[in-house]
Amino acid sequence: MRQWAWLLLLLLLFLMPVVLLVVQSFSGRWVYPELWPGAWSGLAWGKTFLHAAWWGPLVSSFGFSLATWGLASVLCFPAAAALARSPKRLDLLESLLLAPAIVPAMTTALGNHLWMTWLGWTDSVVSLVPILTFYTYPYLLRSLTAGYRLLGSDLSRAALNLGATRLSVFWKIEFPLLVPAWVAGGSIVLLGAFSDYFLVSLFGGGVVPAFTTYLVPVLGSSDRTWGSVLTLMFLVGPLLLFGVLDLSIKKWMSCRGIGSLG
Repeated sequence: MRQWAWLLLLLLLFLMPVVLLVVQSFSGRWVYPELWPGAWSGLAWGKTFLHAAWWGPLVSSFGFSLATWGLASVLCFPAAAALARSPKRLDLLESLLLAPAIVPAMTTALGNHLWMTWLGWTDSVVSLVPILTFYTYPYLLRSLTAGYRLLGSDLSRAALNLGATRLSVFWKIEFPLLVPAWVAGGSIVLLGAFSDYFLVSLFGGGVVPAFTTYLVPVLGSSDRTWGSVLTLMFLVGPLLLFGVLDLSIKKWMSCRGIGSLG
């Protein structure tokens, strides 16, 4: 009974802000000290679908977030395999590799911005995707390391002894079994890149369209109804993307005869 009470409390803590945003998005007039909107209006939602200026930043955010996940995957799969299969525990090295997720981004972002400025990489996707990868890859690395440790090396060693190449072992044996760990860590990478404002503003320089850099000025304006609608879009967008990715991965695994993620 106590567990259900805690679950209900957590559900309310999540739903109450969402319900408030929904009510605010349909309010025509809601001023202090009114407990409920004095008038209702759907103009803000109509403005959302008629006003096309926010679609570009949203698509751009999805694009560089997926690119961040892809680059992090390329870096983390071999690193996670090395950490998990090392004959010695590399706790110090693993801690250093996880440091970007622990150290505040502002402490190192300005230094990274300086040397990227010297190279002429700033204010472009060329600088934004690597820097987002640098600050979010530890989540994927930790997840894949745990996955490799649970997987072990017996299957891979047997396939290599039977003549399989390392690439085919990874693609046909290891990767399908590591998909749950890859998705778990990649989801955090994707959300971290999509919702970031400071790094996107600093390294994108306003040149790379992003939904956060479009949303924050609206939230600072007096139009709270429009801000509520965009905030709901900010919530729903990643959920829809995760749904599409989930269906795509399940379809791919089903075609390979592997079983679903759950």
